[in-house]
Amino acid sequence: MVTSTPMHPLKKLTLIFFVLLMPSSNVSAQIKIHRSVNVEQGLVQSQVTAITRDRWGYVWIGTLGGLSRWDGVRFQNFQTQDGLAGGQISALHEYHDGSMYIGTDGGGLSVYRDGRFTTLNKDSGLCDNRVWNIIPSGDSALWICTYGGGVSFYQPQRRSWKTIGLHEGLPDLRVYTGVHADNDVWWFGTDSGVAILSPQTQQRITARDGLIHPIVRSIRRLNDSAWALGTREGLSVYINGRCTNYTTRDGLADNDINAMLLLQNGALCIATANGISLWHHGVFENLTTANGLANDLVWNIYEDYDRTLYFGTNGGGVSMYRPGRLTTWRSGKELPDAPFTTVTQRRDGSMVFGSHAGLITMRGDKPEILDEKKGLAHNLIWSLFEDRRGRLWIGTHNGIHTVTDGRVTATYRHSDKPMNRAYGMTEDADGNMILATRGGLAKVENRQIVPWATGTPLSGQIVWCARTLRDGRMAFGSDGAGLFIYDGSQFKNISQKNGLAGDFVVSIYEAPDGLLCVGTDGGGLSLIRDGVIRNFDTKNGLRDNTIYAITGDARGAIYAASNRGMHILSFSGGDTLIRTIRRSDGLAGDECSLGGVCTDQNGRVWVATVNGMTEINPSSDSLYTVPQTRIHRLRVYENSIPVVAHTAFRHDENYLKFDFIGIYPSAPEQVRYRYRLQGLDAQWIPTTERTIQYTNLASGDYTFEVQSANDWGVWSPTESLVFTITPPFWKTWWFRLILVLAVIGLLWVIYRIRVTRLLAMERMRVRIASDLHDDIGSTLTRIAVSSESIRSSDDLSAIRHSAERIGQLSRDVIRTFSDIVWSIDARNDRMGDLIARLQDTAYQVLNTAEIACTWDVHGIRAEESLAVDVRQNVFLIVKEVLHNAAKHSGATSVHVRIERTDRGLIISLRDNGRGIPDERIGKGNGLRNMRMRAERVRGRIKQINDNGAVTEIFIPL
Repeated sequence: MVTSTPMHPLKKLTLIFFVLLMPSSNVSAQIKIHRSVNVEQGLVQSQVTAITRDRWGYVWIGTLGGLSRWDGVRFQNFQTQDGLAGGQISALHEYHDGSMYIGTDGGGLSVYRDGRFTTLNKDSGLCDNRVWNIIPSGDSALWICTYGGGVSFYQPQRRSWKTIGLHEGLPDLRVYTGVHADNDVWWFGTDSGVAILSPQTQQRITARDGLIHPIVRSIRRLNDSAWALGTREGLSVYINGRCTNYTTRDGLADNDINAMLLLQNGALCIATANGISLWHHGVFENLTTANGLANDLVWNIYEDYDRTLYFGTNGGGVSMYRPGRLTTWRSGKELPDAPFTTVTQRRDGSMVFGSHAGLITMRGDKPEILDEKKGLAHNLIWSLFEDRRGRLWIGTHNGIHTVTDGRVTATYRHSDKPMNRAYGMTEDADGNMILATRGGLAKVENRQIVPWATGTPLSGQIVWCARTLRDGRMAFGSDGAGLFIYDGSQFKNISQKNGLAGDFVVSIYEAPDGLLCVGTDGGGLSLIRDGVIRNFDTKNGLRDNTIYAITGDARGAIYAASNRGMHILSFSGGDTLIRTIRRSDGLAGDECSLGGVCTDQNGRVWVATVNGMTEINPSSDSLYTVPQTRIHRLRVYENSIPVVAHTAFRHDENYLKFDFIGIYPSAPEQVRYRYRLQGLDAQWIPTTERTIQYTNLASGDYTFEVQSANDWGVWSPTESLVFTITPPFWKTWWFRLILVLAVIGLLWVIYRIRVTRLLAMERMRVRIASDLHDDIGSTLTRIAVSSESIRSSDDLSAIRHSAERIGQLSRDVIRTFSDIVWSIDARNDRMGDLIARLQDTAYQVLNTAEIACTWDVHGIRAEESLAVDVRQNVFLIVKEVLHNAAKHSGATSVHVRIERTDRGLIISLRDNGRGIPDERIGKGNGLRNMRMRAERVRGRIKQINDNGAVTEIFIPL
C-alpha cells in the first residue's frame, strides 16, 4: 500500500540542497502500476536483475536464467546455448557502436553484436568473471565492477585492460557500483564502504563518516554536494563529509537497498527488498505489491525516455510505472466495495465521490462515508453539485439532499417518484436548483421539488443531464429528442436531423473557449462551435459510441468517458488526435459512469468507474512520445534474409514479406501502423498488422516505408528499406541491345545470302551462256559450214557426208542442252542422280568409241544433297575427261572410281590408252577449263600418265 512519512525536523537542514530540487506530489493515494510482464508473456525468467533500452528501442532484460530482448510484443530469448558467457545476468550496457555488453555472474562479459556473442573473461584481461556492474567512461571506455577482483578499466577499441585493485585505493575487491564525479574523480561502492579515487588522491567513506553500513550497492549524485549511498541497512546521504541516514523508521520501504536511480523529475527512486521508495520533497512514497508491483523484492530500476519506470523484481518479472500519470482508488480496497457513479471537487479542495454505497469524501488518507445510516434517502447517488453558497447537493435514487460539514441538512422529495431521481443538476441565474430527473425537469422551491418547464417537449420525459452555459443559458439532454438549450424564454432543439450524433443525449460540457461537447448514448460525440457540428464515433477514432460524461483540461483537451475507457481528444494544428485510456493502462475500470468526471483545481481529471476512481494527470502525458519503428525481418518466399538497404533480388524473387514493429512498451496494444511501397502504392495504407506481403512484383526500384503511431495517433519517423527487383535477362538493356544487334546482323546475313544467291545465279547464267556459246555455238557454226557445203556442192557423196555430219552435230547440241538442263534442275540435287547421270553419259560417250567402262563406287549416300554448282561442275569435268578419252586416248577401257570421304568427293578416271604426251600434261585449253570448273567449287584436278592417262578430281563437300 502507499505510505507517507514526514521527514524528521532535525534532518531538514541536512537536506536543504536536495529538497529544493524535488517537486511536490500527492502521496495519499494508491498508485497503479502500469503493467507487468513475466514468463507468461515470454520473458526468459522472472528474476530480473538488469534492464536497459538500446538505440533501436528494444528493451533488454537480464535475469537469473538468461537474457531477453523485448519489442513490447514479443520476446527474443538468449541463454548459454546461444552463446552467452553465463546464465545469470548481472549488468547491461550498450556501447556507443551499438554493441551490447552483458555482465554475468561467473562467466565474465558477453558482447552481442550483429547477432553473435563473443566472450571477455579473465583469459582476455578481465580482473574477475563475477561481473556486478558496467559503467561507461565517456564514449570510449568502460568500468567493469566485479565481485572479488576489483574494477577493470576496458577500452574496447584498443582492446586494452587495466585493473583497479587494493593498491590503487579500493578498500575491498567486491565492488558493486561506480559513479563519475568531476574530472577524473570516481566513486566506487564496495563491501567496505565508498572509495573516492582520482589520479592524485584516495578517500574513503566509512562508519567514521556516519555511513550506516559498509556494504554500498548503489551511489547516486543528487546535486553538486549531496550523494545518496544505498546500503544493506538503509540510505545514507553524504554532504560535506558527513552522512545523514534514513531507514524504515523514516519511511523507507526497506533498509536493504539493491539499486537507486535519480529520475527525470528529480525524485530518487530506491529499489529495496520490500518494494520501491520514491523520495521527493523530504517524503518517502512507497510502492509494494498492494499497489500493483509484481513482487516486493526489486533488484533493478530503469527509466525510459517517456518517464516510464521499469522495475526488475525477484520472481514477478518486470513491472512498469508512469509516475503521476494515473492514480487509482480501487473498490473494495481503499474505498467501499461498490460501483462509483459520479465525482466533484468542493471549494475546500476535498474530493467527493458518489457511489452505490453512499457519499465518500476524501480528506487525507481515509475516506469519510455518508450513507443511509447517517441520513441519506438512498445509498445510490446519481449526481453531485456544489452551489454558489457552498452547499453540496446530492441526487440519490430516492430524493435530493443538501449536505454541510458532512451532515445532511435538508431532504427534498416529490410525490411523483421519478422526480426524486435526479441524474443531473445545475443552478440558474437566480440561484435556483434545476434538476434533470427521470420524470422531466424539476426545480427546488420552498423546500420542495416541483415540476419545471411544463408544457415543453421535456415535460414528463427522462432528462439525463443539465448544464448552465457561460452565457447563462441552460442545456439539457433528453431521452430520444436530442439537445435542448433554454435561453430564459424558450427552448431550442438540436437533434439528429440537424446533424447531432444522436438523439439520446446523456452528457454535456462547455469548454472555456465556448466549444460545446455533447455525448450521446450510441451515437458518439458531437462538438459544436458557432453552429457547426463535428461528430466522432467508432468510425473515426472512438472506441465506444456511448459517452457518459465529458470534461476538459487546461490544454484544451476533451475527456469523454465511455463503456470502453476514457477517450481523450487533443486538438493540434487543425488535427484532432484521439487516444483511449483503459484498464490495461491503469484506469480503475473500462466501464465509466453517467456524469462521472470532473476536473479539479490542479487541472487533474477524475473518472468514476464501476471498479473505482482514477485521477489522471494531463501534464504527465507526452503527446509526442512516439514508437520507434523497426523493420526487423525480410522474407523471400518465407526464407528470412538480412535486412540490408539496397538489396537486389532476381526477377523470380518477387514474393516479399516485411515484418516490422513499433516499439512502444508502455502501450503496445495501442500502436497503429501505416505503410506504402514507393514505386507501387500511391497512398499510405493503414493497418494493425505487423506483417505485410507483396507478390509478383515487377522489376524495378522500390522503397518500402512504414510508420507507427502512438495512442494519440502521432506518427513516428519513417522507417524505410530500399531494394531492387532485377529484370530477367531478356528484359535488360544489354540483352535488348544484343537482340537489336542480332536482328540487324540477321538482316545483314539474309541480305548477304540473297546477294550471294543472286550473284551465284548471275554467275550460273554467265556460265550457262558461256557453255551455250562455247559448246552449242561452235557446234551450230559447224552445222552452218556443213549446210553451206551442201548448198554449194553438186557431189552427192559430199552432200551425203555433210548431211550425216549435220545430223551428228544436231544430236550433240541436243545432248548438250540436255546436260545443261539437267545440271540446273533442282530435282537432280542428290548424289545418286549425279552418279546415274555420269554413268549414262559415260555409256553414250565411250560406247560409240567401243571403249569398255567399269565403275567402283565407295561411301556414297544416294540421298545426299549437292549444290547446283557442285553438281554442274563435277558433271562437266567428268564429261570432258570422258570425251578426251573417247577421242584421243586410243584406249579400250576406262575405269571410274568414286569415293565419298569425310573431306569430300574423290573421282579418279583411268584409261589404258597411249596416255597424254609429256609436252601437253598440265597444258591445253581442255585442262584449263576443267581446272577452272574445279576451282569454282573449291576443288582441284590433277592429270598423270600411269600405263595410260589418269585424271584425279577432288571436290570438298
